[in-house]
Amino acid sequence: MSLTPKQREFFNAFFPALERGKNIFLLAGGAGSGKSFTCLLLLHKMALDFPGSRFGVFRKSVTTLKTTTIPSFRKVLSATKTSKSLSLKGEHALYRCGSEIIFSWADISKDPDCNNIKGLELSAALFEEVNQIDRKFFYTALSRVGRWKSQFPPFLLANCNPNMSWVKSEFYDKYISGSLPENVYLQESIPKDNPHLSNEYIQTLEALPESERQRFLLNIWDYDANPSQLIPREAYARCVKSELTIDAGADAVLGIDPADEGKDSTVLCIMRGECVISIEVFPSLNEVKAAHLAKLRMEEHSIPPTNVIIDSVGIGAGCLNTLREEGLAVNSFVGGEAPGRVLDFYSFKNLRAEAGWLLRESFCKGNISLLQNIRLENEINSITYSIDDDKTLRLSPKKDIKKRLGHSPDIFDALMMANYLRVTNMAKPLNILTSKPNRLSKSLQYF
Repeated sequence: MSLTPKQREFFNAFFPALERGKNIFLLAGGAGSGKSFTCLLLLHKMALDFPGSRFGVFRKSVTTLKTTTIPSFRKVLSATKTSKSLSLKGEHALYRCGSEIIFSWADISKDPDCNNIKGLELSAALFEEVNQIDRKFFYTALSRVGRWKSQFPPFLLANCNPNMSWVKSEFYDKYISGSLPENVYLQESIPKDNPHLSNEYIQTLEALPESERQRFLLNIWDYDANPSQLIPREAYARCVKSELTIDAGADAVLGIDPADEGKDSTVLCIMRGECVISIEVFPSLNEVKAAHLAKLRMEEHSIPPTNVIIDSVGIGAGCLNTLREEGLAVNSFVGGEAPGRVLDFYSFKNLRAEAGWLLRESFCKGNISLLQNIRLENEINSITYSIDDDKTLRLSPKKDIKKRLGHSPDIFDALMMANYLRVTNMAKPLNILTSKPNRLSKSLQYF
């Protein structure tokens, strides 16, 4: 059988990751993206390739096992033309080579002590729609895998749609923030990654109410609708393209949102004309390394210093000064400074509010185009605005956004600054900051 690109990506990554010590594998994606089929296909292949293995497949209820999971398993058997390699009776698959797959329920309300899992000895296990299953069941199963003889390291496999359960805080938020534990592998997918889905099915998902459409079609985890959202979801969706038409003659701008090592992420965003041509995220990058990388990107994309803008608050001051001491007159962005303009009816609380509103206008007017970026979309969906009695427009505080996301909106900030510089084409006055970081050395090779 032929694999989809996402399935091939997972299968190519699985065994090397298992050998490197990863023992939790999570496939997260929208409805119809092929998560269940991929997981069941993996277990079926391993049952055939490693005789005598024993796998557990868990779902919250027996009913969903019978109506969803086991039919999906039968599709695997049909697609691989291997139905004769085993006997499937009820919730038990017994292979001719001696392997087994046991389908069972995992409902904490019926089994608070997880005895249904404690009594099993398994080589590995799969949790279908793991967000519906209590965390205690999941980690109890982690202690049971590896108790049965096998020719491979023990592991837990799981899948789920975007959700607000313990899975989001424990895995997805950490994945987005770059702090996922070393033993965990996570892969995202959306329905459109599955070429076998019909156009009618995609249209059905498109017609869902907005929050459900975000969740099941776009794999957006922060899918609560909010009328005070800075950038309307429909405006963002219109600007997302399957491929970009780049004007090679247009000027390029670079927005940089630096972060301290080990805290949040450093992001470099490059726009050429209206196109967002590059978004790079680095979970750990000090000020000198960030400045060095910025210099490389300026050279690669022929970006003059006047088309570079850096958030110079905190750690960003070091990156800014490092570049300026190299003779590169890049621009400073301080979100708390006074705005450069007022609207006919509203005024802005600060420069951050003005830059955020300019980004909103760019999306609403269709004056920006970019490829799909799930992390950026999650960040955009968490940015709200308010207008006080004095008709002053302000963005939601960063601490509130960080609490909601589990990390700072680093990609949003880098894009917001790049767009601000592109639209206003105004450089901030060069006020060299007083801190004096290490200078860049031409011999430094960080990347």
